[in-house]
Amino acid sequence: MTALAKHKDPAISKPANVILIKWKRTIKNESQNSKPDAKETPNDAESRASRETKDTRPPAPAQTKPAKEPQEAKETKESGETKQPKDDVKKRVREADVEYEEQQKLEEETDEKYEEFMRKNETKDMIRKNIRKSILKNLLKYEPNRKKECAILAVKIENGIVKAYGGNPSEYSNKARTIVANIMRSNDFKARILNGEIVPEEIATMDPKDMVDEHLKKKRDDMEKSIVDAKRSDFMIANMKVKEGMYT
Repeated sequence: MTALAKHKDPAISKPANVILIKWKRTIKNESQNSKPDAKETPNDAESRASRETKDTRPPAPAQTKPAKEPQEAKETKESGETKQPKDDVKKRVREADVEYEEQQKLEEETDEKYEEFMRKNETKDMIRKNIRKSILKNLLKYEPNRKKECAILAVKIENGIVKAYGGNPSEYSNKARTIVANIMRSNDFKARILNGEIVPEEIATMDPKDMVDEHLKKKRDDMEKSIVDAKRSDFMIANMKVKEGMYT
């Protein structure tokens, strides 16, 4: 290599010189690295130990971005509502459909029973028809949304009057007027009829006193009691008078 570096031809000597210089630098570096290190001071040892400790610490875990919430879940969370699973929603819809169908079926059965009852109890007598209409009209004032039920009750009440007083037109008319008047005046009486507390066919045989409102009944009872007490007091006072010459 030295011979080539001294060659007369520059095309040969120049590359040879470059290679030779690089080779010498490599030899020099290797010899320097193979020499023993200088004596290490306590400070150097402490610094080296600190560096080694730092280097041996486990790497910090990589930070991962939180998964993005679906838009639907985000909206539900913001509104504070609990999103029902689709299966639960479908189940509730099916239950609502079944309930609606049962209600429709019940209404159809009720309509059939109503029509059958009215057909069996139909009358051509105008007086009886007018009594039924008057009872129905006053019951509907209390419960306007129960038209069919009120109509059935009116027929049953009038049938009871016929059963009790049908053989005597005068008594039938008087009892019918009394019942209609009490139904018209007394909300308590109407409520007891509609709530089933009174059997409609038995109203014809009720005492008119039992048809009035409870507070009116109590007021009437108190008034009657006062009259009886007053009469008793007058009687006692009359019998307590001293007869003339009784003690002479």
